[in-house]
Amino acid sequence: MPHLFKRKTFNDTLALLVVFGVPLLWIVDAVWLDGKVAKEAIGASILAWGSVIQYYFRKAPPTGT
Repeated sequence: MPHLFKRKTFNDTLALLVVFGVPLLWIVDAVWLDGKVAKEAIGASILAWGSVIQYYFRKAPPTGT
């Protein structure tokens, strides 16, 4: 798994930020802020997180040609 966190582009860096940062937002909101973050912001973060996950886990492997 050494290539799991290898970033090739700036978009990969942003994707890592979203993949790890958004669940952190959810945890902070649930534990310390008692749900004070707007529900719309949480919903938008769920959509963004899901889009990034789908892009990286459904992306076809590169071909050798």
